[in-house]
Amino acid sequence: AWYLLTGYRAGRYVPYVQVSRRTPVSSDSLMTFPQRTLAAGLRWDAFNKVAVKVQLERIKTDNTPGVSFLTPFVESSLFPLNVPVTRPVTTVSLAVDFVF
Repeated sequence: AWYLLTGYRAGRYVPYVQVSRRTPVSSDSLMTFPQRTLAAGLRWDAFNKVAVKVQLERIKTDNTPGVSFLTPFVESSLFPLNVPVTRPVTTVSLAVDFVF
């Protein structure tokens, strides 16, 4: 696995872009599925010792039944099942980092 993250500080703002890829090494590993991610985000130093970050990601599971994402429960006659997601997924996250 690898990732590359780059950003540029402009005052209290840091826009950034991240690219990552995971490739399985062997079928004996728990991480036996490939995954590619492209992300863009913005960090804002809102206050002294407080940063707010928002990030948009596009994750591609390369048509494999990976375990990164599961659909909500699908009812079956015997028990509910989680179904692996095999299509690309877009996520948005918001985080607040602080030091106390």
